Amino acid sequence: MRPFLRLADEQKACAIWVYLFLAIALIIMGKSEYCPTIFINACQSDWELYFYMRSEPEKESTHNVISVDMDDRAFLFPETKNIAQIKFSAQPSGVVLIEFVYAHNVSRLPPSKVTLQYDDAKSLCLRLIDAVYRAQTQNSISESAHIAITMVTNGYIFIIEENGIQRQFYMGSSVIWRVCNALCRIVDMQSPVLSH
Repeated sequence: MRPFLRLADEQKACAIWVYLFLAIALIIMGKSEYCPTIFINACQSDWELYFYMRSEPEKESTHNVISVDMDDRAFLFPETKNIAQIKFSAQPSGVVLIEFVYAHNVSRLPPSKVTLQYDDAKSLCLRLIDAVYRAQTQNSISESAHIAITMVTNGYIFIIEENGIQRQFYMGSSVIWRVCNALCRIVDMQSPVLSH
């Protein structure tokens, strides 16, 4: 990493004031995402100033997201994680993404995701609601994923096989209707709009 500027003692204060002025001006203009990052490395005889300006802000995702909070009885294996939230998102080209948000992640694993095409998500929605009403095991099989839904005494177990990876998701019965509603809503968001 090369320093942007090498500062002598008399230039230290001036550089810091310029940085602060620029940062405050960007914040006042509502452009805080462009705010520069500054690193100062104090050496024995001079300072090194590392100055990075972001050329464009990080773009917010424009797709629709529905989050469902889990209770303390939601777990994902083999990741061995407690799940705090499930995010259903409507991606471009009719894809539904299901993301498991970890309650703790000291090991810094990337989030676990399941990707479904529109028809597969619609089928899963039907199978999930069917499993809840009938209290029977249901299967949702597609080209990309196989999901088995089993009702047990304390909730539901989802066996998810996608791209050769098998995951087991355990969920308490108190949140099942929120999950059903979120999945139905995200499928509806991905539905083609019918013309009159």
